[in-house]
Amino acid sequence: MRIKFVCLLCFLSATLVNCFALNREAFTFTKYDLDARVEPEQQRLGVRGRITLRNDSTTPQKDIALQISSTLDWRSIQIGGKTVQFVTHEYTSDIDHTGALSEAIVTLPREVPSKGTVELDVGYEGVIGPDATRLTRISVPEEKAKHSDWDQIGKSFTAVRGIGYVVWYPVAMESASLSEGNSVFETLGRWQAREAETDLTIKLTHSGGSSAELPLLLCNGSGGTQLYEQISRAYAVTTKCWYSPLGTTVPLFAIGRYSGLDRPVVNISYLPGHKSGAENYALAAELAVPLVTEWFGAPRQKAETIELADPEAAPFESGSILLTPLVSTDSMGYELTAVHQLTHTAFFSPRSWIYEGLAHFAQALEREQQNGRQAALDFMGLHRTAIADAEKTMAAERNQTTAANESLINTSTEELDVGQENPP
Repeated sequence: MRIKFVCLLCFLSATLVNCFALNREAFTFTKYDLDARVEPEQQRLGVRGRITLRNDSTTPQKDIALQISSTLDWRSIQIGGKTVQFVTHEYTSDIDHTGALSEAIVTLPREVPSKGTVELDVGYEGVIGPDATRLTRISVPEEKAKHSDWDQIGKSFTAVRGIGYVVWYPVAMESASLSEGNSVFETLGRWQAREAETDLTIKLTHSGGSSAELPLLLCNGSGGTQLYEQISRAYAVTTKCWYSPLGTTVPLFAIGRYSGLDRPVVNISYLPGHKSGAENYALAAELAVPLVTEWFGAPRQKAETIELADPEAAPFESGSILLTPLVSTDSMGYELTAVHQLTHTAFFSPRSWIYEGLAHFAQALEREQQNGRQAALDFMGLHRTAIADAEKTMAAERNQTTAANESLINTSTEELDVGQENPP
């Protein structure tokens, strides 16, 4: 008994040492092939699948960190059908709305050389409920926080964003905190740079009482409905979503009783009773087309808008897809949002400061068109203080290393890279 205890103690001690020495950003996730079952009634998500990782460090690696949201639990990790050794613990990080991750430290049977790859079969499951812990612990009022971190799997409505909001697919990176300046933004920026060429495929399955009553699942990847299946008295539908390459897209999905409004420049998925809001947004989009076309060319793809159930939820945009409430009577607000979204469909740049900067510039043009030059100047002035403060901070902290990383081209400063409508 004593020998077994000593052996266990030695194993745990060795694991603890490895955790401190671990290079969490040594591996790049080059491919995901996942099957996810979403159970709205239980707020549950269960995932099984395979991930491929490449060692992009300069030294061989025998340990890998795999991270998911703290409300999800690791069930299995295998290589070639054989279970590998791993230990799990909670890892504090604000890249997830709970403010923590469930991290598995995987010990491989053999080292992976620099530029070598390894395939892991993984399984995890748990609940994804509303949680704004990371915001409330930095003193954001609870009511405001819940309208910002609105992600959840719910009985009547589901909307879940990916990394930076909810880590519902495996990732690996160092801890980041909203209380430490641009820590979260910089960490996510490094991740997006490493995963720019990653292929991610997810089959999402959800169920309902009957085929007629089955809510619609929407995602922002390419794909469509693959299979309807009757299970006892219920029906299940599988939707395949793929991102090739992943780029800067934040994978997301929403489930609701959506109806569609299909117009030449925008397709709108709206919830019951909100058709008028969808029509108002469609009109705003149509009115924005001439301005966008004049400055940036005609839209190259149709914009997609998905309604959020919370009428006060902060909008979120990833690629050409916008998640937003559709109950507002503010036509000017719709016009500003629509011109921003359509600019993205007309002009793409891998440089976020260009991609987002031009969309915000288009909003200033819209204000000028509607209310005159001073209105446009006032709109641009809303960002002046934040940018000035960011520049002062950068100047104070700048050194030879950060000078290159914090150039406008490679910026990881949130105030200069005005990204998604609702950054974490």
